[in-house]
Amino acid sequence: KGLWDGKGLMNYAATWGPSPLTHVYLAGVPPVPRYMSMRLWRIYSRVAPSLKLQPHIDPWTFPFSVPVDKQLTRREIFELTRDHYEGTPFDMRLGVLAGPFGTPNRLEHGEGITKHHGEYPRAISIPRTAYSVVAEALPDHRAEKAATPGIAWVATDTPSTSVYVPFFATAKSEKLGPY
Repeated sequence: KGLWDGKGLMNYAATWGPSPLTHVYLAGVPPVPRYMSMRLWRIYSRVAPSLKLQPHIDPWTFPFSVPVDKQLTRREIFELTRDHYEGTPFDMRLGVLAGPFGTPNRLEHGEGITKHHGEYPRAISIPRTAYSVVAEALPDHRAEKAATPGIAWVATDTPSTSVYVPFFATAKSEKLGPY
């Protein structure tokens, strides 16, 4: 496969990365292109529902980014990281894989995937996530009042079961000065 031919727009992922339609992540396991494409579709469908994007198998057919329909709040960004396709046909709380208690969590890999080929959606919030960070850059008028240019909101574990804690880029004390 050659690099970009110089015609049209360059797709960075397609130029430098393996095709998600054919790439084998684990030996003996068929490609799982929806591993990526469903997550892209879900974020885009939540932040820009007016685009009416439909889920499909090839993640490279989605745009690099989309304009949001409205300004998102901090809480809405947190909720994006906690998503399990709730309210869609792919809602991971429903169906036989959710078990008797409706859990959206799926353990990936294992012996079953080599014997029964198929895919289930990979949620945005998955059980093996160690931490999640949402960076918030404050506009000048808020940064001056808060004495910090931004806040890193950190959740230490799977986002769907964690609390985001603020870490300020700077801290200031009248007695001690900046530290």
